[in-house]
Amino acid sequence: MDIEFAEQYGETLLDYAFDMLWQRETCGVNHAEFIFVRLSEHLKEYPELKHWFLAGVEKNLSETWRNLAIAPKRPIGFIPSELIEYIANVTKWAELEKLSLLELEKHKGDDIYLSGRNLPSSILEALKSDWEDIDMYPSLNNEHAASNK
Repeated sequence: MDIEFAEQYGETLLDYAFDMLWQRETCGVNHAEFIFVRLSEHLKEYPELKHWFLAGVEKNLSETWRNLAIAPKRPIGFIPSELIEYIANVTKWAELEKLSLLELEKHKGDDIYLSGRNLPSSILEALKSDWEDIDMYPSLNNEHAASNK
């Protein structure tokens, strides 16, 4: 698979995740986890896609996404935050920490970033080995349990 096709496949996975998490009212991360797992495997299979994913994260940190629930399809560049957090936990990429810290610093004092739940803070939490949301993902719980034996 060439890199262009690998990137297109990654975009297709992001489309599926968007569809499940934003357009289907009955779906949550428990329904979309298989897509998260597949994207994390794809990123491992094609390490040259790291820059593609990081560029997407950077766009997600800098954009104000509005009206996602009524969007007929995934806006170009949008990655669901739950998927970003999942990939952060799996990959532990230092670049994700750097992007998140830069974004928090850039918006220091903004009301929206004063709340505890925002994407940069969530990414930083997901990078930790004791990420509290890990319980939502059986695939990570199994990995986590195996590594603690």
